[in-house]
Amino acid sequence: MNFKINILCKDNILLKKYIFCIKIFEFNIEIYYNHTPILLFLDKSIILLNDVTKYSYFICSGLLEFSNNKLNIISDELITYKDLNKNQIFLKIENIKNKIILLKDKFSNKYLNLLYKLNIYKRYLKLIKFAKFK
Repeated sequence: MNFKINILCKDNILLKKYIFCIKIFEFNIEIYYNHTPILLFLDKSIILLNDVTKYSYFICSGLLEFSNNKLNIISDELITYKDLNKNQIFLKIENIKNKIILLKDKFSNKYLNLLYKLNIYKRYLKLIKFAKFK
């Protein structure tokens, strides 16, 4: 039996589908239909969605809630495994560093957001070598 999953990010629904199973590698657990209700805080998590095909995603930080056969994940950003490319991430890091250098006000929200994104992409780099699925 399948259950419904919604992944939300910044008031947008990024993913809405029915799946057979979700595996969360950070906690080494799998959630199936009629699973016990659960609430998890995700940090640098890799999730694997199983339906007809397998989809792998990276979530930097977020909240996972499962109850009544509905799974909701609220996340800062959702990245598919195929998008975890070292070269692209290096370019994004360099781009963010350049933007930080150009900012005059080091205490603005824009500056803090850029630092946050910089840390996220550095985490992605560390995770790429561990994010291999068959």
